[in-house]
Amino acid sequence: MRIEKETAIRRLTDHAFLLITLAGFIYIFFLLALNTGRGFDITDESFYILSASNPGDILASTTQFGYYTGILYSLADGNLVVFRLLGLLVLLITAGLFSYSLERYWRHLSGVSISDYSGWLSLGVILAGTAVYYKTWLLTPSYNWLALIGVLIVASGLLNAAVNATGRDVDSHGNSGLIGYGLVAGFGGSLSFMAKPTTAAVLAIIFLYFTAVTSLRHRWKVFVAVSLLSSAMFIFIHAIIFENGLIPFYVKLHDGSELGKLLAGGHTIGNISLQAYEDLKQIPNRLVQVFPIVYAGLAFLLLFFVSMITRYRKIPKKVSGAIFIVILILMSLYAWILLQKAGLWVGGRGVKVQIGFGGLAFSFVLIFFGLSTLALWKKEESDYHSHNIKFRQMLKLYVFLLVLAMAYAFGSANGLVRQMSGGFVFLSAASLYAAFWIDQHVEKKYLGYAVSLLFVLSVFLILTHAYRNPYRIDKVKDQVVRVSFVGHDGAIFVDEDTADYINNLKKPALDAGWKPGMFLIDMTGGSPGATVILGGRAPGTPWLLGGYKGSDNFARGILAKVSAPILHTAWILTAPKGKRKLSNEVLSDLGLEFPLNYEAVGKAKTGHRNEDQLLWRPLNVIPVEN
Repeated sequence: MRIEKETAIRRLTDHAFLLITLAGFIYIFFLLALNTGRGFDITDESFYILSASNPGDILASTTQFGYYTGILYSLADGNLVVFRLLGLLVLLITAGLFSYSLERYWRHLSGVSISDYSGWLSLGVILAGTAVYYKTWLLTPSYNWLALIGVLIVASGLLNAAVNATGRDVDSHGNSGLIGYGLVAGFGGSLSFMAKPTTAAVLAIIFLYFTAVTSLRHRWKVFVAVSLLSSAMFIFIHAIIFENGLIPFYVKLHDGSELGKLLAGGHTIGNISLQAYEDLKQIPNRLVQVFPIVYAGLAFLLLFFVSMITRYRKIPKKVSGAIFIVILILMSLYAWILLQKAGLWVGGRGVKVQIGFGGLAFSFVLIFFGLSTLALWKKEESDYHSHNIKFRQMLKLYVFLLVLAMAYAFGSANGLVRQMSGGFVFLSAASLYAAFWIDQHVEKKYLGYAVSLLFVLSVFLILTHAYRNPYRIDKVKDQVVRVSFVGHDGAIFVDEDTADYINNLKKPALDAGWKPGMFLIDMTGGSPGATVILGGRAPGTPWLLGGYKGSDNFARGILAKVSAPILHTAWILTAPKGKRKLSNEVLSDLGLEFPLNYEAVGKAKTGHRNEDQLLWRPLNVIPVEN
């Protein structure tokens, strides 16, 4: 009777933790999904939209993401709301496959599956952690979106391949599995290359690391060969279909790299690596600032006290194990509170290193607990069953997950730790599975449950704050004015200032003869959204970035690749007093007699920068009456 009662209580507790965690993720999902129709950013988000709508117009770039986000854009028929929703669903589905692969690999390490409750908790945490990608409330698929998907796919391929590479699967079925997962890993690597070549470079190193430290090292030839060949084949097919050959593809990448260096002033691999090193070097100091030495000392003393009780058998081992886990839960909660007080669970505009460092720091806490458990919680040999995962195996997995977050982040001008915020899914998975290891070592399971709740709570705080403080737009709840773009049937809701900008831009343009699909040269340096609003096309690149030392030379270089007929018939948008405006000399150098051969047909003020912009129609374009 007593055993039945304990079992019932345990099941009730399991259900409670599971329901709370999954309910937290469901809330997060609907917070994002139900607001895909609200807000429009005229800067970064518009760059993503233009890249997806007309990727063939981009003549020099190191990223090819627009061809792949463009697939979703075409499926959405240009409807921005559907485009955003499809991006969210694809990202979460990919994360779900990664969660399944990670749980399968964990089961492979022990030979025993984690409980159904833990499996569902893992799924909830990983899906919620993936949603942190939207930490600044930029919901439109981008190159970072594609990079994260690529990393998730590569990780899934590697984890599953390691399972198939065991001695138990040496037959033809095992080989076919390795071939299949090699194709998956190669495909993910290619996607990451199309999104961010720097991410692909780090993934190649991670690929070699994981192959060397897992069971894959015994059967690496088939897997590595298939992965490399499939990746090369995918890139080859891309070059043939989208770029008309390998040479044009290479030229586009090379020219994009050279123009990027010109714009950003030396954004080279060497500089990126040095910046990443400087970021990593700051981590110990930041950890000490957030977690005083007293915290680490207190945690160790408490754990040591409980371990001594267990060692000398002052109380039953079952009870002492429960006390041990309770102390770990309390210390985890205290660590989470310290991170919260430090402002590290905050999303929205202006996010710097907070989220990435917060996830990294919390994972360090869990790995410290794991080391303490290994050192202090002594087990009898007879107690250490074959299904217990050794700490070094867990440590290899932990390192693997951490460097996946770094692979996603590497190459960003934002800095490594800051950009790792978007790879929060890997940081949360690293912490969760470290907690699972401690649970199986002590033969309890509640630390994993507690960590699940803390991470879902973190994501809840991050995204609700982003909802109230989104990137370069007003609060999401204030996006209430319905507007539409030229050439598109769908509508979105924006704030009043943005609505005025959209309407004041559309009406004079249409009255002056503008038609969807026309080219617009945006000389404002900071509002590619104007081209999106008008349903137009951007010659050479979606965004002529202003505000950099090399902006004028960048604009001159990319526009020089555009054919003369397109340049001479394109309309022009200027911001005479704009802080990021490009020099009119760029147009003169290209043979465009501006403003002599142009007529100002409209004026609009942006809500974002509060600057007046002028729309110019070339005089050789005949006005069309509406």
